[in-house]
Amino acid sequence: MFSFLLNPRSLIFLIVYLFSIIWYLSDGFKSFDAIWEPFGSGSSVQKLSEFPWGHTYFQFREGRQFELGEESYHFLSSENAFINFENTAARLNVRYELSDGTQVNNWKFTNLSYNPKKRELSGTLDFTGNGDDYLVVYTDYATYEMQGEFWRGRGFQLEKKRYDSVLPLSFPNGGKIVFDAYSAYEGAEVFFRFENQAYPDNEPSYETEPIRIDTKSGLYEIAIPKMSRDLKFHSVILYLPQSDSEVFIKDLQLIRKTEGEGTSKALKLEFSDVFGADVFYYWPFEDHDSKWTHNWKFSKDFSRIESGWLKAFYKDDELNFELDYRVQKPSWYYIKQ
Repeated sequence: MFSFLLNPRSLIFLIVYLFSIIWYLSDGFKSFDAIWEPFGSGSSVQKLSEFPWGHTYFQFREGRQFELGEESYHFLSSENAFINFENTAARLNVRYELSDGTQVNNWKFTNLSYNPKKRELSGTLDFTGNGDDYLVVYTDYATYEMQGEFWRGRGFQLEKKRYDSVLPLSFPNGGKIVFDAYSAYEGAEVFFRFENQAYPDNEPSYETEPIRIDTKSGLYEIAIPKMSRDLKFHSVILYLPQSDSEVFIKDLQLIRKTEGEGTSKALKLEFSDVFGADVFYYWPFEDHDSKWTHNWKFSKDFSRIESGWLKAFYKDDELNFELDYRVQKPSWYYIKQ
């Protein structure tokens, strides 16, 4: 027996055999799928029939389910799979239009493929049409988002360098803050803090009362009382006092009354300099995208899309951004309806 094991051919056979077993147990042979799929009946395109069609998946974030048309995925059949974002503008004020100004409510997926072993479906949204079109994605609202518990070390600081010419601020005749806003969740609030300097030399200071922001866009006004002319503020902060808050704001202005009756000075405020962990600011934007490619990985019972990614490309096929659901939002997934 030992003479057999010492035989070079036998040793080579034994090594290859053991390696094959280990590789198989670690799913190594599954990598052959990618090699054989384009050549025969095992191709992912032909496996589309194995996907459980006939369902719609809604976004689910931080314990809240989004509604139909808030970027919901409709996998009705291999010939009728599309994204629906006709109601996204109503809630997030993110608008989708073609380059000719046509509003886009939904768009069909092409190049669908399905890997049943991984439960992964892939597809492309191609907005080029006749080769000249592209998708315009834009919003004129800034987004202020705070994840976790609130404390005063977590807020949105006014960019001091940008406002050097107007700082410090004073209110000998009073004033007000006016803005257009709405919230992603019920109960969100905002308030503003005026400080002598940034922390730690932040006293004396003045804080406005918190104001509750509705889930529908509307105009808000916060009054600022008259203060001593000697009271000057070099630091201004916007706070979201509710935990896990997200507020959308545009046309944020500070209006200070002047000496003359009925006259005032308006100053546009942008709090894009953030401080504190898990506090995020997203500026208004406009993107021109030629296509989006998607990949969705489903749970074992297909009750939800538990992970996946989205890649958006500009007209010249340059990558605009890549979004990995698992990385950015662990609690962000899609649930079947």
